[in-house]
Amino acid sequence: MSLKAKLISTISAFCLVLALLVVGVFAAQSATIQLGGTVSFTATAVVGDVTITYSGEENSQLRLYAEFDADTPEGEEVDWIEGDPDAQNLVFTQGEPITVTITIHNAAIDRSMWVLFDNLPSTTMSTGTVSVSTPTYGTSGTGSAVAADTPFQVLAGQTIQVQFSLSITSGYNNDLSGTWTCAFDLSNDNPNA
Repeated sequence: MSLKAKLISTISAFCLVLALLVVGVFAAQSATIQLGGTVSFTATAVVGDVTITYSGEENSQLRLYAEFDADTPEGEEVDWIEGDPDAQNLVFTQGEPITVTITIHNAAIDRSMWVLFDNLPSTTMSTGTVSVSTPTYGTSGTGSAVAADTPFQVLAGQTIQVQFSLSITSGYNNDLSGTWTCAFDLSNDNPNA
């Protein structure tokens, strides 16, 4: 084999190894996780809307939206007008958590709304591990920690955001399945009063 042929074959082999390495690195840095399940709330004699959005370029199109008014049946879960909670696939990039933002808007101009989380955000995974940060609430999702069975107030005409992060700690290069869930109640009266 001539020197020229050996050189070409060595360069080709190097390019192939480099291409496989790059593909392997990209494959190890992301995972798609199907997160469906129960994202529910009940609204009792309140007026407003709830929107759930996700951070991250690949997840930015995912959105859930529901609105409610005084005619919303008491004690019934409110249906999402936009989005399907069972078909929201989240794509993780290694080292980058996905921030979930629940925006609660009180459209009433004469009274406050109270928010009570019956079930704080949590996950159940079939493989791999996804951790959930402590949710916080405030005008931009930062501020006080959300605690189970401890209501917080949304003043008349105001909007409050609840934010928490989902972080994948293992299971990269795998398709993961599971659910993230949370449930909360919206009402005019402080449930602990």
